[in-house]
Amino acid sequence: DFSTKAAAIWQGQFDSNEFSEFVLSVERACPGRKFYDRQLLSAYHLAFSQNACNFSVPGAGKTSVVYAAYSYLNSLAPEHDKFVDHLLVVGPLSSFKAWEDEFRIIFERTPRCQRLSGGIDASVRKAYLRGYAPNSENTELTLAHYQTLTSSEDQFKTFLQSSSRRVMMVLDEAHKIKRPDGIWATSALQRAPLANRKDVG
Repeated sequence: DFSTKAAAIWQGQFDSNEFSEFVLSVERACPGRKFYDRQLLSAYHLAFSQNACNFSVPGAGKTSVVYAAYSYLNSLAPEHDKFVDHLLVVGPLSSFKAWEDEFRIIFERTPRCQRLSGGIDASVRKAYLRGYAPNSENTELTLAHYQTLTSSEDQFKTFLQSSSRRVMMVLDEAHKIKRPDGIWATSALQRAPLANRKDVG
């Protein structure tokens, strides 16, 4: 059903009243950003695709579109199939600040965020992903590098399967996953089915 509806939206066939309700929901949740019409349509398509890819040119606002779609999905009732309450972004270290900055601008508040990278002690990372760190239940945005996903596969499996969160997993700058040995790609492919939804950009 999700795929059929997403395909119809892509072809310009959708309920205008439903789209208007989507836009109103995004505008309420994202007071710091005025979205362009095509960004809203892209976010609408993203929200109704269970899994999606967005390879727009740099500067097109892909991060903003993800946040717009996330804000709508997060506004749904917790029992709704599409409800999510956590963003796991896997990408290069250089992308972390952009995700944090865009969050502050769009939602006009500081994200409850946890960075997971090589600079974080392994025991701290393990405690967070396994759910027994003080901030494990309170975060809404987790930023991780592809190498971290690979080196902590079991911990990310526990994180994604936890009943305390519904995760929207984003692979950012996914072209960087293509190492000759295939390790990063394999790790991502094995973890992705555990997320409630997946987006690649």
